[in-house]
Formats: sequence, structure tokens, C-alpha cells
Amino acid sequence: HILIAVPDGASAEAVQAQTRQNVRVDTGNLRDTVAIDYQDSGLTAVVGWKERHDWYASIHEHGTSRIPAQPTLGPALDAERARFEERLRQEIRRALR
Repeated sequence: HILIAVPDGASAEAVQAQTRQNVRVDTGNLRDTVAIDYQDSGLTAVVGWKERHDWYASIHEHGTSRIPAQPTLGPALDAERARFEERLRQEIRRALR
């Protein structure tokens, strides 16, 4: 399993979309099975591959001694962090007005 927690549904959907866009594609399974599991009434979410047959997602994400890493989930999360922080700032400003 390869899963990451994200702070909200909008972030989860952005991470999922960017991961699907950038994941290495052979059969399309990894692209098609990156999933979102919403928790805490939708306030948090976990994004990634959770099915047993998706074990090779970890090899693509982290690499091995013979296969170079081609991470997609981690970079998608990093890109979304900056966008989330800006959305949070905007919401705080809006609430304080």
C-alpha cells in the first residue's frame, strides 16, 4: 500500500488528478486505481493505492537498486501543499472580514 493523508477533499482530488496525470503507464492500472478514501466526515482524506495487487506502485514511487524511482504521489502532495496553504490564508482572511 502507498497512501498519504491530505487535509481536505479539494486537496485530495488535486493530488489524485496530478498523480493520475504523471504516473508511469503500462497497462493503465496505477493510473486508474489511485483512490481517495474520505474520513472524518470529509474533513480529511487518504490518497493512493490500497489494493493488494497495486504493490508495484511502491516500486515506481521509491525505486529499487535496479529500477529508478519515478515518484508521482509525493510530488503531487508537495505541489498541493502550497495551494492548500494559500486557500487556507484566503479563508481566514474572508472569515476575519
